[in-house]
Amino acid sequence: MTDAGLRAAYKASRSLPVFAFSFSFRFSKGLYMKKMRLRLLILLSALALVFAFAACSNPSGSDGGAGKTPAAGSTIISIDTIPGVTPPAFGETPVTTVAETAQYTGTVTWNPLHTSFAKETVYTATINLTAKSGFTFQGVSKDFFTVAGATSVNNSVNSGTVTVVFPATGSAPPDPISIKAITGLIVPVTGESPVTTIDETLQFTGIVIWNPDDTVFKASTEYTAEIHLTAKTGYTLQGVPADFFTVTGATAMSNAADSGVITAVFPATDAPVYFSGNGTSGNPYQIATAAQLAKLAELVNAGNKDYNNKNYILTANIDLSAYGSGFNNGKGWIPIGTMSYAFGGTFAGNGKKITGLYINDSNSYYAALFGYLSGATITNLGVENVNITGMRAGGIVAYSTITGFQITNCYTTGSISGTSMVGGIAPYSWSNGTIINCYSTASVSLTGNDTGTRDCAGGIVGELQGGSIINCYSTGAISGTNNNSYVAIGGIVGRVEVSCSVSNCAALNPSITTVAGTAGRVVGSNAGTLSNNYARNDMTVNGILINSTSGSDINGISKSINEILTYSTYSSSSNLGWQFGNDDDHPWKWDENSAALLVFYWQ
Repeated sequence: MTDAGLRAAYKASRSLPVFAFSFSFRFSKGLYMKKMRLRLLILLSALALVFAFAACSNPSGSDGGAGKTPAAGSTIISIDTIPGVTPPAFGETPVTTVAETAQYTGTVTWNPLHTSFAKETVYTATINLTAKSGFTFQGVSKDFFTVAGATSVNNSVNSGTVTVVFPATGSAPPDPISIKAITGLIVPVTGESPVTTIDETLQFTGIVIWNPDDTVFKASTEYTAEIHLTAKTGYTLQGVPADFFTVTGATAMSNAADSGVITAVFPATDAPVYFSGNGTSGNPYQIATAAQLAKLAELVNAGNKDYNNKNYILTANIDLSAYGSGFNNGKGWIPIGTMSYAFGGTFAGNGKKITGLYINDSNSYYAALFGYLSGATITNLGVENVNITGMRAGGIVAYSTITGFQITNCYTTGSISGTSMVGGIAPYSWSNGTIINCYSTASVSLTGNDTGTRDCAGGIVGELQGGSIINCYSTGAISGTNNNSYVAIGGIVGRVEVSCSVSNCAALNPSITTVAGTAGRVVGSNAGTLSNNYARNDMTVNGILINSTSGSDINGISKSINEILTYSTYSSSSNLGWQFGNDDDHPWKWDENSAALLVFYWQ
């Protein structure tokens, strides 16, 4: 009952007592009058109910009458082509249901009603559609629906009742469809749009319904096409055997006998192509943009085994400024590799550089370009103008599994700070981590009030718990403000543990400062092996000049500024013995025009 109907009933019910009182006032008392008054009251009550119900609207359709709005959360039916209802053909059996769609089901009633279609007869089908959960006919326009082969199709506004008139049946039984091949249906390809109709033939037309019903085909997805054929005049699906039809490229085909509903299953679509190359050592994946580098992080961090152990090469310099303070809720770059899904491939910098690396996450153990490595190799890469803040922070890599990593011919510049472990290249090297021929000009700061027992900072590595550092130098100021006795600060490494080594390195930092713990020009605290390491003699450690003549001491061999600026200090086999040349095995270049002085052959 509508609001108007309810109001009418209410008014009628209120008027009855007044009318009855007025009427009874006009009659004298007596039994006869009482009977007459009772009969009249009954009659008037009946009339009031009739009027009230006459004011109510009579809803139509499967989900409400015209003028109503769709229920909250319901979607207006949008599939206009009703599948599964084909033009009647002499001798065929009428269908009683439509083919189910994602939005509705439906029944079919025929007029005239015959068990099989008669010849030369015009048939009308009344289709009553029922909306599925979440869908509604409210909002469906007049004559919205279509049926293949019909001469007219009509429906009212907001209605799922559809009247369909078909052409007259023929005078002779139709021939069974004999064309097997269904064409026009292509194998799904990632990124392309699904077809919704097949190629028309002399015997049939058809529509296609896809599952899943994506607007474009997604990667690595298996799709199934449900094809609904409509026989043309003179042809019928009656007599068509089971599994009769074929579709090129389908891995499985099926249809019931006497049916034009065909199921075609296709192979899964290809994985998306994110990079050129195939990830092998001979044809590594090529990364040329910041978006591709971010995609690598996304794939590795999601545990995609097709990418986490492959070979990569930079083919262009990359600016990561788009992944700065406005990205990742202000935290910036998302490092490549996690504890759950480490990066274990090779990453060839190819003499290119990455600029604008920004990370601001004081709770992160993995604040670096690469967050977590497992047996990975990184070569010939420059990471410039970094601005990194984390718990454990480094310019290139933050952490590794027991299988370690190898970083060769790489450098960093900028500013790096952390509350636990900090390093110009890496904050921490655990078991089999090797850093060879690398340098950092970044300032390195151990900050905050962390009370951990392993707090440390170094120009190359914060803590060396496994592996070795060979032929490296650092020029940035190294500082620590953590006020606990476990702090270790050094120009090359903060803390060196047992079975680790630092050799042929040069600490060229202007100063080493800490408010607590231990500090040294080359290494802050040592339990490993140090050999043939240099340090500039004007470097201060907590404001004090230190003189040392031992390359195995935490302060290294003192070298004057003149010696520091002399080529032979680094090249001579009697000194550091670094290799100068034009290839990866002889990577160093003496460049008096460069602020760094010592650079790589590809810079």
